[in-house]
Amino acid sequence: MSAFDTLRSELLGEAIRSPILLSDLAGLEQYVSESYESRSFVELLQNADDALANKFVICRSEEFLLIANNGKPFDAFDLEALCRSAASRKTRGDTIGYRGIGFKSVVAIAQTVHLISGEFEVTFSRDRTAEAVPGAKRVPLLRIPHQMNDRDRATFQGALGHLRQEGLNTIFLFEQTSQEAAEREFESFDPTSLLFLRNVMHVELRSEGTRTITLQRDQLSGERSRTILTADSHTYAWHIWSQNGVALAVRHADSNEPKLPEKQAVAHAFLPTLELTGIGAKIHGDFSTDPSRTRIVLDDRSQGVIREAANLIVGLMEQSVLSRDTSGLLEILPSLTPTIDPRLASLHRRSLKTDLYEAMKVVAWSRFGKLRLRPSWLNPNDFETLCLCNNLSYLKPNLEEIDGLLELLRFFGVKDASITEILGGAIEADLTIGGSCEIVRQLVSLDSTGQLRTDANLIDLRLWSVSGKMKSLRLAEADPKPLDQNFLDLLVEHLGSLNGISRLISRLTSAEVASRLVPPPRSAKVSSMTIEVLSGATGQLGLSKPATVQLKRWRRSEEHVLNILADQGWKVEDVSRQFLGYDIQGIGPDGKPVFVEVKSIDYAGQPFTLTSNEEATAREKSENYILAIILPGDSEVQVTLIQDPTKNLPLTRQCKQWVWECDTYPFTPTSFPIE
Repeated sequence: MSAFDTLRSELLGEAIRSPILLSDLAGLEQYVSESYESRSFVELLQNADDALANKFVICRSEEFLLIANNGKPFDAFDLEALCRSAASRKTRGDTIGYRGIGFKSVVAIAQTVHLISGEFEVTFSRDRTAEAVPGAKRVPLLRIPHQMNDRDRATFQGALGHLRQEGLNTIFLFEQTSQEAAEREFESFDPTSLLFLRNVMHVELRSEGTRTITLQRDQLSGERSRTILTADSHTYAWHIWSQNGVALAVRHADSNEPKLPEKQAVAHAFLPTLELTGIGAKIHGDFSTDPSRTRIVLDDRSQGVIREAANLIVGLMEQSVLSRDTSGLLEILPSLTPTIDPRLASLHRRSLKTDLYEAMKVVAWSRFGKLRLRPSWLNPNDFETLCLCNNLSYLKPNLEEIDGLLELLRFFGVKDASITEILGGAIEADLTIGGSCEIVRQLVSLDSTGQLRTDANLIDLRLWSVSGKMKSLRLAEADPKPLDQNFLDLLVEHLGSLNGISRLISRLTSAEVASRLVPPPRSAKVSSMTIEVLSGATGQLGLSKPATVQLKRWRRSEEHVLNILADQGWKVEDVSRQFLGYDIQGIGPDGKPVFVEVKSIDYAGQPFTLTSNEEATAREKSENYILAIILPGDSEVQVTLIQDPTKNLPLTRQCKQWVWECDTYPFTPTSFPIE
């Protein structure tokens, strides 16, 4: 007796002896198929991967659906596992499938199933099973195997021939298929299902046309690989890090959106689940899942995977944030940040996402303890200068712009640098006037609330601008001149008055020194001055109307200008949140550095203002400083560029809080349509 006959006789005998049990199995089969809705294709894909196949093909015709692979053909044990429930020989961790029930999902898409693999040509049919077990009220589709008859074999012999010529030796044929269910399967098939498979590298979905998905892996190091996924004529590069049975997949930074949208950033238990990772990347591991394999069960095994994932993610963050040799890891940081503020995670329903945040916090506690964040009152450039002088571990200014990173680090317990830590570098640091004013403002604030320790170091800090140089109060005492007027103006802009400055200097030196360094404020009448435009010089720069730039409605003016300049060949980036005295920096078409401040107006000729910081920066940068004046409209934006504005524009200093106002400027703009 053949292996098939032996198995069929055994299963049929069980059914005849207990038709009630057979009916119960039919109910179980129906439950499984409903639980696995729209996952039949991926379940057969994982079976193919477990069979060491590297090619997987799905064909649809008017008569039937065929799913084939070129893996190891079925043997007697495989066929028995297909017929029985939870009878798989697969071992968890060694293979993707291990429950032995996933194949039951095909019940949702077909009424009759044929299998051709190795020595077997088998048919599963409810009608034929009901004839063989007349005592059963209802029968399952996938329990009793029947020998394929000549009529069936002749029906699809032609289709089989084509697949076999391609080297596909395990073929499932589905008759009386549900067109609606099959269509859902075709539409919902996720190309990223291949990312964490071990063997399948080529998938074809042949319906009205052919959809081809291919995978190419290149091992870059022991833990890192580069995977090229091509689907629907689009190619996506992924970097995958593997460690202790857990893998992290990050879309390459060359993509339009390297950080995955929240709904695409799902966990994989080889195949994708519906469970969100909570970061902008995919995580794969041996998670426990519910019967549908779509939801993760947060048992001890899953918790172990979550801890390993946290170790991997925080380790990559540590290399990116703290290490000088990041080997390109900086570009993946946005993908490692949370999709929500992790500090609010406790308000959300418990899930993989919330447990991962907590696990990351535990891991990060011992790794980021020495890192310091920039306090909000200090600009990024001077903060970096002070940290370098004081040998303080700090978050680089360019990383502050990564959405969600600051919130995550604060969730980890990372603190802002204290005034004491910052002042440790102020003796040797070459600070800007703006940075010095920010520190002085903070000292005044602490002094006014009695929190300032006036030790000897404060008098040696180079924070005071005298005779065009930054000096300590100890050196300023010996200089007969007062503090520079532009320095005092900037302090007034920050503090509103000079009273607090006088009190601070008095405490650190004497009232006599304070009265000399901080003279009485000038009257408002004297405070107004005008810088005349040089004859015939407007400083306007030309813009050509581009053919490619596409501006979106309701975007920030800085973003519009950035896109326009980039389209014109400028290599620029948005630094508007760093309070540098300009919004955009980079390289102009002539290869020279440019610093662009964006001013939005409501009508041509409307006055605009420059802060003292912007005006001082414009004077310092001179011809490299450019004003971009933008007039947004309903259907277009108009932009004009003016170079070296302190030289080419009439600026009037107003006594609001020292700002520089301009109400006369050329506005012959270039218009750019918006969508």
